[in-house]
Amino acid sequence: MTLLMEVPSNKPVGNGIQAIVPEGYHTRTEAARLTERDRDTLRRWHKTGTFPATHFVQAGKLKVWLYSDEDIEKLRNIAAEMKIGRPKGAVVA
Repeated sequence: MTLLMEVPSNKPVGNGIQAIVPEGYHTRTEAARLTERDRDTLRRWHKTGTFPATHFVQAGKLKVWLYSDEDIEKLRNIAAEMKIGRPKGAVVA
């Protein structure tokens, strides 16, 4: 994990989280939009190690995981290799 920036908890954060995200990095919400995947999917990939986010910014108690432009391309490749939905012929109880 790489801490990119720590924002003092008493510093007001204008314009939301975007105000503290360094250029060339994206929040999980933006990464989800750019990769056409759900935020929860990216969160699950992080937790399971499929693709752990390795950069973050810290604002008080809030930790915001970030994805670089290079990470976005890697996520797109992972997503392209995965099949969406259930396998053909799967029985749903």
